[in-house]
Amino acid sequence: MLRLGLIGTGFGLEVQADAFKYNHIFKMVSVCSKNAAEAKVAKKAAGFSTWYDDWKTLIDKDKLDIVSICTPNYLHYEIAKYAIENDKHVICAAPFTTTAKEAEELAELANRKGKVCVVDHHLNFLPARKFVIKLLKDGKVGRVFTVERNYFSRDRFFPETEKKWQNSAELGGGLFFRNACHDVDYLLRAVGGVKKVSLNTHTARATVQNSEGELTNITADDSFQFHIAFHNGSRGIISQSATSPNKETNEFIFHGEKGSLLLNNDNEIVFYDLNGEKERIAIPPNFQITSLPGHRQRSPFYMFTEVIATAIYNESPVTPTFDEAVHIQRVIQAGLDSNKYHQWIEVGSDISITNQPQQQSQSVNKIFE
Repeated sequence: MLRLGLIGTGFGLEVQADAFKYNHIFKMVSVCSKNAAEAKVAKKAAGFSTWYDDWKTLIDKDKLDIVSICTPNYLHYEIAKYAIENDKHVICAAPFTTTAKEAEELAELANRKGKVCVVDHHLNFLPARKFVIKLLKDGKVGRVFTVERNYFSRDRFFPETEKKWQNSAELGGGLFFRNACHDVDYLLRAVGGVKKVSLNTHTARATVQNSEGELTNITADDSFQFHIAFHNGSRGIISQSATSPNKETNEFIFHGEKGSLLLNNDNEIVFYDLNGEKERIAIPPNFQITSLPGHRQRSPFYMFTEVIATAIYNESPVTPTFDEAVHIQRVIQAGLDSNKYHQWIEVGSDISITNQPQQQSQSVNKIFE
């Protein structure tokens, strides 16, 4: 049995806690929130044995095997480093860290300590996403020329006026930093490694007025266009907006030499051949996953917990590990540099004061070439 500590009671309580509860390999030992009242509620709601309002106390006091980090992004590095140094396995919410340098350091530390440390990209376990990757690998569209990723929602059409970390670019907020890592992770598996990128971000709601007339400045972006050049010659664009007044759009479109493959809303797969003929593709039963009630992300996260537990007990493969996530973080870092300097940036380069790319250390360099 793996003794679990959960740090963070937002997504952690809404999705992760119930998934852990269904997996009897995990024992719900302790939960932490900086808000003591929320920690107490989480303890009772999810069935943890103890609660804390300080994450270091949780790691120090309870004899935990694994820690799941679901805090704001800017806290991931500090908590993960402390947990690994204290011999814990770690599940870290995505995005992994706020800089590529932090990601490299954590990956090297996890390898040195021999701990199973993963970044939570559980959407890869959705049946439709898994089957699309198989279709692509089997040559359904032939060689992939371009890929479009479109995601539009109303999440920030009426942004909250409270001073939350999601509104601050300095604290790791913003649509690009919070969302792009998930799409990059999926495209790395579906298409291949990323060579260079170009990013443009926008903030439609930069100033918001609350009911008392007070103004809140929002420094984080609420839409972006992320252009990608893959090592294999394919090209891609990730377009996202959280200020769309229309209905939600959630799709990947892979264009290749034999036609185009559409993944719509993570549950519908359609192939269009070069004559425009449409073929709806059913997902085979062996790609289905355990279905849990409640939030739609509980089921894929539950499948992720099974893979993590097997990796800990049997040393079987698990993905994405911290060293795999380094490449994802380098792609995000290159995007941020591109947005700042208004030019294409090669993944792994470091922009100096003279605005010239300098190759950075590649000490952790697993997969995705």
